[in-house]
Amino acid sequence: GVRYFSISNDGNRVAYFKAVDDRGKTGLHVADTASGSQERLVYQPTAERKFAMEKASWSPLRNAVTIALVDDAVGADCDLFEIDADSGLETKLGTNLCTSAANFAWVKDGSGIALTGKLSDASTGRDASLAEAGSWKLKRLTAASTSFGQYSLSASEDGRLALLEGRNLPNISAIDMVNGKQTRLFEGTSRGEGAYGLASAPDGKVVFTVRVDDDLTIWEMAGNGSESRQLFPSQKGADDVQPNVTADNKYIVFESNRSGLPEIWRANRDGSDPIRLTSGGENSSPSVTPDGQFVLYSAKREGKYNIRRIPVGGGEPEIMTEGDCSWPDPSPDGKYFVCATGTATDWHRRRMMVYPINGGEPLKALSVAFNSALYNRIRWSPDSRSVLYKDEVEGLWKQSLEGGEPQRLPGFSDVRVFHLAFDNDDSLLFSGGLQMRQIVILEPPPK
Repeated sequence: GVRYFSISNDGNRVAYFKAVDDRGKTGLHVADTASGSQERLVYQPTAERKFAMEKASWSPLRNAVTIALVDDAVGADCDLFEIDADSGLETKLGTNLCTSAANFAWVKDGSGIALTGKLSDASTGRDASLAEAGSWKLKRLTAASTSFGQYSLSASEDGRLALLEGRNLPNISAIDMVNGKQTRLFEGTSRGEGAYGLASAPDGKVVFTVRVDDDLTIWEMAGNGSESRQLFPSQKGADDVQPNVTADNKYIVFESNRSGLPEIWRANRDGSDPIRLTSGGENSSPSVTPDGQFVLYSAKREGKYNIRRIPVGGGEPEIMTEGDCSWPDPSPDGKYFVCATGTATDWHRRRMMVYPINGGEPLKALSVAFNSALYNRIRWSPDSRSVLYKDEVEGLWKQSLEGGEPQRLPGFSDVRVFHLAFDNDDSLLFSGGLQMRQIVILEPPPK
């Protein structure tokens, strides 16, 4: 039952997470490294708290172990705490330092805690940052276009950091679902074309995202891949993602943090006159209904997602699901919408839920493949009889609305799909390609 561990700076003790009951509840333990003796349960969260991640890092400044805790009453806010290795007393370090973090580790000289994760809601990848000891202000260590893995942070004795960097080099392609013929529309570069949004417009154009400098922008191109151009001017520090085009070709609906928080926006088809449709933040992954009248989107409240809808012309949002669900997509026949439950680490809850288009109780719960990636995004087939979704490793899956085992789509060997959509001819558009991995060593700044 032992999980993630951290060794003390003198090498004499090890802190680790270990199950404390047969239901899998864990606590922070400390033992001697020489023999494993002197094992003690040092800390167990109260009923209101839980471990945000089972990661620990021994402080170089004190006889204490740093852990991440989340308060269930507050929601998703995550804080770092030092736990005294002898008394178990806790000391809070800063505020919300690990809300979107994937990993953390003390820098050996005690100057701060290095983290991988989203530095802000505007981030699309996992950044590397430093929470400076004392002030606990976050300082970015890497370029915003990089993304670092969850299990890849290690600090050396001489102050270097080792990280595993991921780079996506997607192409935008179209594949005929009948004969399997594939056509490449846009050659991939390091700008991640289409990775954070891909949609077909009624006029035959393809709308997609491109990273320009550190920001994600929305572009369009002709259906044959020519005449690509940026629709919206770049706004520093803002990402425009998940574009949709209404059926009358009048508007583009998209997600953006250009107002400071993730919200749903609408702009004219040419990119002019952007207007914010939602408020309050944590509103994401919009999808327009086939009649062009409503926008379905995910709203995160108190740490959980539900599906809401709002008129394309603006107005009050309406709650469509009471249960936890995200990444909505309406069926082309206008009868249903599908959304995702569970997370990548919460695999036993991963399902696709089918709801009536006007909300209510779910009609079906569709099981998914083990490596399913139910984000960015789920798509109905043009006949509204099945749902397509991505695989974490390669390719796409197709799940019939009637149930049964999911079917892996042919033609995607060695291809990681990042985003998908159907065009006006029912061909599948997708942004996909190679994922590159490399080990990056960050040198400490000169003294």
